[in-house]
Amino acid sequence: MIESRLARLSEPARKLAGLAATVGREFSVDVVARAGEAAEDELVAALDELWRRRIVRERGPDAYDFSHDRIREVAYFRMSPAERRRTHLRVAAALERLHADDLDLVSGRLAAHYEHGGDADAAIGWYRRAAAVAVALHAEADAIGHLERAAALLRTQPAGDARDERELALVMASLTPLATAEGYGSPQLAQRQARGLELAAGLGVDPQPPLLRSAAVSALAASDFDRARSFALRLRSGAERSGDDVLLVESDYVLGISAFWQGRLEAARTHFEAAVDRYGPDRGATHLVHYGMDPKVVCLSRLGNSLWFLGHTVDAVDARDAALRLAAELDHPATGSTARWFAIMLAVELRDWESIRRYAADLAGRADELEVKPIQTNMRALGGFLQVLDGNAGRGLARIRRSIDALKDEEHAPGHRSCIARMLIEACRIAGDAPGGIAAAEVLLGDGAGAPLWRAEALRMRAEFLASLGAPADQVAAELDEALVVARRQGARALEARAADTRGTLLERSRVHAHGP
Repeated sequence: MIESRLARLSEPARKLAGLAATVGREFSVDVVARAGEAAEDELVAALDELWRRRIVRERGPDAYDFSHDRIREVAYFRMSPAERRRTHLRVAAALERLHADDLDLVSGRLAAHYEHGGDADAAIGWYRRAAAVAVALHAEADAIGHLERAAALLRTQPAGDARDERELALVMASLTPLATAEGYGSPQLAQRQARGLELAAGLGVDPQPPLLRSAAVSALAASDFDRARSFALRLRSGAERSGDDVLLVESDYVLGISAFWQGRLEAARTHFEAAVDRYGPDRGATHLVHYGMDPKVVCLSRLGNSLWFLGHTVDAVDARDAALRLAAELDHPATGSTARWFAIMLAVELRDWESIRRYAADLAGRADELEVKPIQTNMRALGGFLQVLDGNAGRGLARIRRSIDALKDEEHAPGHRSCIARMLIEACRIAGDAPGGIAAAEVLLGDGAGAPLWRAEALRMRAEFLASLGAPADQVAAELDEALVVARRQGARALEARAADTRGTLLERSRVHAHGP
């Protein structure tokens, strides 16, 4: 039926329908005028014919679209393949002329038109540009899609160093959006990192710093501390050779989080403070584009957690607050969500439930800006913790446990599973669930990033749970003695003080039970 309607059109109207269908369902007069070959009078007459026959309808003073998408589809496929390719290239040229002052706005459309027009080389460049625009808009999924299209087109090009250099550039562009959207445990990110290292070796060039940093953080997420250290030291070596402050800051960040999750707290503090001191505000955009987060905000935030473990509570709160203030000024979703998450983890240690509620509300309000796996997992666990605080222990604990189970095979960030296990063990304490608390302690004491950091606290809390279940005093004392040894070795004075207080309290309780008041 549609074929029949189109067949009754005049030749200029049929050509215009094909051209308009190539532009898309909605099209402007300016675009079809520049992309077409008809004179102005002929164009106006053809457009009027399409409108009168209800092929198209008005969408404003200078815009039209097809009255049904099926009409657009039929009009498009009435053209021969060669004619479609030629028309796509004409539309691309028209868009470039019309939007010469802001090509970012139409970069995705240009990429698609050049691809369908058979100009793969131009399409690859525009897809890469469209991906950069999407990253700036925090549309990571769109960026990943653009880069995947570019990579698919690149595979059709002749093999050689030139192609490998372009592929390496696409790999580098994919690291930040993949890490943000999927987390550092993403198999797709691991494949991109491996391919980037392979391409760099084949081209005889050093891996670029963002690749080294990404690979180091992914290794930490997998609890492969030796591999993480290897990449971190290569990053640091390049930073020191070049004297580039951006690289020095990023290397301090990586070395800092590596030390933090291993419980080497003074080393972590040193690296975080160095990153904060060296950070140059004029280089902030470089950090965001190439590494995905603002390191001053993130390092201040992590410094707050480190200082608390080291026993400097006031300084820890000051660092946390400074990080949150800077995050609010920067208004970068990935950076802000990270700062808020670690502010929540500090609040768990401080047992500051009011702050947790406030930070959780803020994080939830921003979560829609960045619908990515790590934040979704955090929000589920945090929602469970809030349910426990509100007295709905059964559902809340189950929700936190599901979040932990979801991270068994793929941690989105270093220490991610341990953070949620730490939240779970605290929720079990609040709920009075001793068996659940012992199970949570086992998770926290497991082999993973973050296990060394919280070992002393997991032992201490397991001792409390065991004591509440009537475990032998010597078993409880052994747990607490080990907690004290671990805390002292780490210099974690806050955890040492807690373990000492718990030991004194439980021993006094045992004495009272044995001899009476």
